[in-house]
Amino acid sequence: MKKISTHIIVSDLSQNIEDLLVSISHKENEINIIHSDSKNISAHKNEIVNKSQIDWHMYFEPNEILVSGLDRILDVINEDNCYNFLIIQNNIIMKSCRLWNKKNNYSFINPVFSHLNCTKTKTIDVMVKSKVVDIDRMDIVLSWINENKLYAPPYYYQSCIYLQQKKYKEFLNSSEKYLFYEKKKNLSFVMTKYYRAYAYLNLDEHLKAIDEIQYCLKYKSDMAEFWCLFGDILSAGRDYQQAIGMYNQAMTLGSSRNIYDDYPIMPLCYNEYPSNNITACNEILKNIKQYSLN
Repeated sequence: MKKISTHIIVSDLSQNIEDLLVSISHKENEINIIHSDSKNISAHKNEIVNKSQIDWHMYFEPNEILVSGLDRILDVINEDNCYNFLIIQNNIIMKSCRLWNKKNNYSFINPVFSHLNCTKTKTIDVMVKSKVVDIDRMDIVLSWINENKLYAPPYYYQSCIYLQQKKYKEFLNSSEKYLFYEKKKNLSFVMTKYYRAYAYLNLDEHLKAIDEIQYCLKYKSDMAEFWCLFGDILSAGRDYQQAIGMYNQAMTLGSSRNIYDDYPIMPLCYNEYPSNNITACNEILKNIKQYSLN
């Protein structure tokens, strides 16, 4: 296994960095610690980048572990690109820009849930495992909303918090504001519609859930994840035969899914989950038929 000999700058914004320091400390690394009381996470990260003396930068959150792909990182650092890593959390694989060249003048944006403002990225086979950390960021989001009530992003992140807390009515209210102010039909817009369908399903409002998921399929019809949720909605409405068709479509598309596009990946939706639900739906239909004959 190759080692990265570099200058490591560690932020104590998470208030607990002892384990991290133990994991990265060895004689080949120079480690600096930056202390900050700032609540603006992007401003703090940009300060860290500005203090570094090297061109290539890579970052991890305190709740993340590099699982695989170190050799791939070393292979690409001579190219002029901005690279996404694959971030695994709760059986969902997301893409996030984590490796970039300082010369391109990228910076972190948003006071909370910060990310780099690079527009063109390339996904490489670097896997990072992330665990959910229950940190209350709502006060920062509310302050952000008060600064500009007509700006879409803070409503998006507010809705993300409500969704994580399973406050579905609050999520629907906040996400409706985001969709109203957001002018671009981008990934965040479409995925918000997906999670609105999920929220309506949990609130037993099946017709509204169908409207939302059909919108998603209009923009991204090759997503097995969308077809699975459509199947769940129909199954909840006891339309088991139609649900089986949606689950079959999910399995067909899942076998050829491009994992390098920008959308999240839910591997269970490609075979195991729809297959199990097809079996369950067929069993229900069989029981209904037998009951009718009796």
